[in-house]
This record gives sequence, C-alpha cells and structure tokens, in this order.
Amino acid sequence: MWDSTHQARANEEGWGLVTTFENGDTHPVWDIVIHGKKFPTAQTASLAVIEAAKRGGAIHQYALKLVTQSRIRVPKKGKK
Repeated sequence: MWDSTHQARANEEGWGLVTTFENGDTHPVWDIVIHGKKFPTAQTASLAVIEAAKRGGAIHQYALKLVTQSRIRVPKKGKK
C-alpha cells in the first residue's frame, strides 16, 4: 500500500496521492494531487507522473496502478 515513504518521495517531486470519495459513493479512490508550487494543477501533476512512469519510474508506475485499480469495480455476486 502507499505509505509515508512513498508520499514523502512524491511530495519532493511536487505531487502526492490522496484517497477521495466521489459524490457520496462509499468506494474510495486514489487521486494524484499537487504538493507545493511545482505544478499549477492536479492535471499537470498527473501528466508528469504518467511521463515519469513511461520512463520506468517505479514509484510513478505504482501510483498509477493504485489510481487505476481504485476505479475498477468488481460486480457483487448475483448482480448483473
């Protein structure tokens, strides 16, 4: 799981991960956010994380994995 060491390293690069809930949903999701003034928006921070992941950055790949997996919903058994 994302721990304080991961967060500290990400924060040094100007971004971080937070857990959020969308519109009253009880399913938590991870989001990339800005930390400090390096990036003007969360979108630019996210793009920087994506680019770093493409270059092989392990922490960046892990962050994107968490963000992506948090948005996948496994249907409950018996429901279609």
